Amino acid sequence: MNAAAVELLGNIARQIVNTRIILAGVIGPASDGYAADEALSTKDAFAYHREQADVLARNDVDLLYAPTFPAFSELYGVARAMAGTGRPYALAPMLHPDGTMLDGTPLAETIARIDAEISPVPHHYMIGCLYPTHAETALQALRASQRDLVKRVRGLKANTSPLSPEELDKLNHLAATDVQTWVRDELACAREFDLTILGRLLRNRRTLHRRFDQGGG
Repeated sequence: MNAAAVELLGNIARQIVNTRIILAGVIGPASDGYAADEALSTKDAFAYHREQADVLARNDVDLLYAPTFPAFSELYGVARAMAGTGRPYALAPMLHPDGTMLDGTPLAETIARIDAEISPVPHHYMIGCLYPTHAETALQALRASQRDLVKRVRGLKANTSPLSPEELDKLNHLAATDVQTWVRDELACAREFDLTILGRLLRNRRTLHRRFDQGGG
């Protein structure tokens, strides 16, 4: 199914002229993106995600992308799997507004360890599934901890609701602020931290976002 999806999008992309299109192969966590206690160990994550990473790489995606990973152990494992393909890859850990992953690992530690221990290093990091003002405070915490690592974060695929991850996880409906407010907050964060990859993400109840993450996006 991943190979078919890449072929479909590649055919569409080739029909669009005068526009640069980057095709990303998305790999989500094995379980719930909001449940750090369900995350795989590093060893298990490497074994689990390697097959999908290899399939996507063989089908010539431009970039491998791992969003919504709640725990460092599984993020580290999927990073190893993607690095082994030789393709550029990007990581987008799930964060609290204080700049820690949902398992408590600070973003600064996450970036520093992966950059030091995995080769090749990620092309860049992203923040995903977090409202822009929360992404802003998370990046401010990163800047206060290790200022030189801020430049490793290049984009924000923001959530549309300012609720915390824990609050969103309990909802059974879509939650979103009005689009004008969201755009204002997204651009403010992008300008403060020189982010160049911007997007928007809706999150609804747990069952649906679990299916999205497991499906590869």
